[in-house]
Amino acid sequence: MAEVAGTWLWLQGRGHVVIDLFTLYLVILLQSATLALLWLAIWRCYSDVDAARFWVAANLLSVLGGGIMVIESRPGPLSPVLLGNLAVMAGHMLTLAGVCRFYGRPVPWRIGLGALLVGAVVLLLFEENRIIRNGVYMLGHGVPLLIAAVLLARHGHASSGARFAAFMLVGSVAGGAVPRFAALVVHQTQLISTDSYNLLLFATLLATIFGKLMWSFGLLLIVVERLQAKAGALAVVDELTGLPNRRMFLSRIEEETRVARRSGRGFAVMVIDIDHFKSINDAYGHGAGDACLIHFSRVASARLRQTDLLARLGGDEFCLLLRETDGPSAERLGAELLHLIRTDAVEWYGAAIPLTLSIGIALWDPHRHADTLCLMEDADRALYLVKRQGRNGCALAQPEPGEAPALPRLALAP
Repeated sequence: MAEVAGTWLWLQGRGHVVIDLFTLYLVILLQSATLALLWLAIWRCYSDVDAARFWVAANLLSVLGGGIMVIESRPGPLSPVLLGNLAVMAGHMLTLAGVCRFYGRPVPWRIGLGALLVGAVVLLLFEENRIIRNGVYMLGHGVPLLIAAVLLARHGHASSGARFAAFMLVGSVAGGAVPRFAALVVHQTQLISTDSYNLLLFATLLATIFGKLMWSFGLLLIVVERLQAKAGALAVVDELTGLPNRRMFLSRIEEETRVARRSGRGFAVMVIDIDHFKSINDAYGHGAGDACLIHFSRVASARLRQTDLLARLGGDEFCLLLRETDGPSAERLGAELLHLIRTDAVEWYGAAIPLTLSIGIALWDPHRHADTLCLMEDADRALYLVKRQGRNGCALAQPEPGEAPALPRLALAP
């Protein structure tokens, strides 16, 4: 904040209204305290929002700075205005640190601490030069916020909250710190009166208070957007394997069916079970069973195309959607998955757990499959044929158009 006298008068109508800057500093203190409590609540409720703890600390430093500046000013290198501004500057640097952490970027601690130290030294050396002191305040308040705005605009281009926060950060600096310093320079050259300067000072302080409220709201929006995205992902993603879940798979297969009807290009579906999964849980524990599910997910995902979709439907049952794939291609992929899993045992506390798969394959047929349920039933029938024949194999269901479903063609693994 700029250095000011205690009070000044604003003529309104026939009387005088006294504007006390003590009240403005008190408003800044209370505003920062409220925001600190808000970010503390978010941090406690959502511990994975690591940026919130930086914004708690940033607002606590603003509380400290505002509290110091509320003290009646006294001259000297350790005046309340100087100490209070240093605290607020450190708070703005923590605001930038929170934005860096939110987007997974390294926090420039050394640069920030170095800049703060240089600013403190300059303030002590030029304690009698009001323009230099307020120039340091402007840079210390404005530069971290402008860098934070750049990061928000660069990394949050798809986020309305990030765009809003970036805009308000720039607006807060452009409407607060910069014109406040410019007004001081013009006043020092006696181009404007003291009353005019005080009016500009009061307006820029109000802009700073309002701007901070708005960009803090923008930061809150980006946190809410991220939490909503995570909640949405949990609704369609299997927590253990990170694969799409049943809901997402059924939605995608419905979409693929519509695309296939328009384009005339078919697709294939695989239903995959891990053989004897219950026995693995009973013999090694549920932790080993989870490790087997994760292992299969990783091995299979590494083999698939980007256009393929592997999903976990529940338990040890997986489903694979293969776009624009014919029967021979699907069978070759099934045989390859059987080989990859069979030759790559899961290591579990020194024990090697061998895995095999049972795979049922069905090809989409526009004449037979009125909906996805019919297609999935064909794939299930092929899967159960493999299980009846001893597991560790794949089968392709190939019913003729217009006829009842044919028996699947069986291909057991060697």
